[in-house]
Amino acid sequence: MKKSLVILVMGLLFSNQVFANELEQKQIYQDYKEKIFYAAEQKNVKKFQEICSQFNSGKNQKKITGHNYKDLGSNNFVNSNLLLDYMCTGFGPAIGTFVGQYNHKFNHTDIPHSKLCFEYMKFSIVGNELDQSLLNTHLGILNYCEKF
Repeated sequence: MKKSLVILVMGLLFSNQVFANELEQKQIYQDYKEKIFYAAEQKNVKKFQEICSQFNSGKNQKKITGHNYKDLGSNNFVNSNLLLDYMCTGFGPAIGTFVGQYNHKFNHTDIPHSKLCFEYMKFSIVGNELDQSLLNTHLGILNYCEKF
């Protein structure tokens, strides 16, 4: 009985640490995603490279391990660091990721569209950084939001 109780307590302690670490990694992911996007939106090469270098340094030092999330396109679990690595490849991928995520919010959340439009219209996204499908998505969001 004592052995079972010790195993249970140890399991709970371990699961709490894992959960706390996952929340911390989600916050780190969110912070870097926003910083990378803002630097890309402003076309600030120096800041963009600095943020991506900090991210890579944190990864190399094992401070940033990422968290797993379910990819909507493939239904597979993916580590968040892969998306940040992709965003760090250039302004286009960083801005494209942002456009794609807002498109998902419009289609799959209960957030009022007027609020999403207000948020989205704050950003000055230039279409020449996007591939054709993301450009079409961006223009679709702009046209839709003009109605509000």
